Amino acid sequence: MVELMLQMAESAEGGFVRTDWADRLLALGARAFRYSSDSMKLATDEQLFIAITVPVRDMAACLIAAGWVLTAPIAASENNCRDLLSTVKTGSLIRIVTSHYLILDEFFGLDGDRVRIGSRTFLIDSVKAATVIDKNAIAVACSMGLPELPGFGPLADNLDEWSRFLCHPPEGLAIIGNKTALVSDLSVCVNRIDRPSRPTPLREVALPRYGRVATWATELISPASLSDDPDETPVFRGAVLDGASAIQSADLVDAPLLIAVMDRSIIDDAAAEFVAQRRNNRGDPVFADIDLGWQPPRGVEVIAFRTRR
Repeated sequence: MVELMLQMAESAEGGFVRTDWADRLLALGARAFRYSSDSMKLATDEQLFIAITVPVRDMAACLIAAGWVLTAPIAASENNCRDLLSTVKTGSLIRIVTSHYLILDEFFGLDGDRVRIGSRTFLIDSVKAATVIDKNAIAVACSMGLPELPGFGPLADNLDEWSRFLCHPPEGLAIIGNKTALVSDLSVCVNRIDRPSRPTPLREVALPRYGRVATWATELISPASLSDDPDETPVFRGAVLDGASAIQSADLVDAPLLIAVMDRSIIDDAAAEFVAQRRNNRGDPVFADIDLGWQPPRGVEVIAFRTRR
């Protein structure tokens, strides 16, 4: 993902402030994903652990998550929606993207040139992407307006890919931290300085599974909800640990990639000691600039290492 000059605001109405760090944090998520997904760099029984210190935690974890989600490949899908839908069993839970809506609901079959989903009927030609949801997935029927193309990132100018992304998001990422703070961070709008008319809330690219949503890529998890029972350890493709409490719960999740965000405005030596002990006991150094190709912005420090999972 190309690094861009970005600006941020609390809402789409304005008050945007240029940042020299948002693009770098997006890039960290992207480059960490690439490294952790490369079997030549990280063995299946290894974990990449990255720890950064920031002046304040605000938005950092969510920007990193957005970079991960925008870089992870979109799931393969059937290009012809009619062919796909003709094979779906009645009663299956499906997700479709139309010209105006993003819908998750029960499939009730095809009727000529129309598809019946939930209580609604759509022309098949208006369906841009479709997928069947795993029958074991915990999901609630939902209909949403189709989010606009994002104002930044690799999907900014590709409506077809954007539709596929919303329908087949790259699941497997978690942000562990205070949910209230994370939801607030995800409402912040970001856009490119050269495209000020297209502000995008971070939640529309990070796609958190929070509240009633029709699609999701990222799980939001409170550290207190994690169990020390090995049989209940959640497995992810990556996790961003937002704050001291989340960092100290690192052993309660299983993932090839962990990114810890330490807030220097809060004095808590326990998290720093946890990271140092983890590195000293079993870590092989990874150099952010050489191995990841990432330079931290001013005011941000980074250490990274490989360790056994």
